[in-house]
Amino acid sequence: MSKKLTAALVATLASLSLGVAYAAGDKAADKASTDGAPAADQSMQKAWSKDDAKKNGVSDAQFKAADTNADGKLDQTEIQAAGLQKKQ
Repeated sequence: MSKKLTAALVATLASLSLGVAYAAGDKAADKASTDGAPAADQSMQKAWSKDDAKKNGVSDAQFKAADTNADGKLDQTEIQAAGLQKKQ
């Protein structure tokens, strides 16, 4: 019985260790993708207000159509889905 318990404990600890390592890797990858990016790239990652959208040539009708969740701003998913791009 103690061999089965030991094996179960070892398997549990191994699973937990892998889960922690995997989660830490995801956080490191997320951080690396934004920390080294130029400021222009980082600004593309934030949501656009209606004013931000206008500065980038987006009409009111385009903004309303792109704002699929009607929260008054365009997140990156909405910006990409609408095919919008930041002006240089």
